[in-house]
Amino acid sequence: MKSLIQVAVVAVVFASGAAFANKPCKWTDADKIKTHLESSITYPTTGKAVKEAYKTEELTKEERACFDGKIKDGAKFKTAHDVEVALGVAPKAEK
Repeated sequence: MKSLIQVAVVAVVFASGAAFANKPCKWTDADKIKTHLESSITYPTTGKAVKEAYKTEELTKEERACFDGKIKDGAKFKTAHDVEVALGVAPKAEK
């Protein structure tokens, strides 16, 4: 029974992250996120490294789920702006 509950919890966590993959996130303080991305992470980087850098950041449960849904471990980011665009805290640059 315990393992069934664990599987259910993992499924819910996975589904909540996936649910945010294509939906806009609502951030409590988008400027704080931008500042952290621009000053605390060395680029180029990966999604896994970005997530690691955010383990100590104070995000709400919903923000954490959205963050995890938007930032994939294997993703490659050349700049902070690339991460900001992925999270929806900055507009996509026009070419």
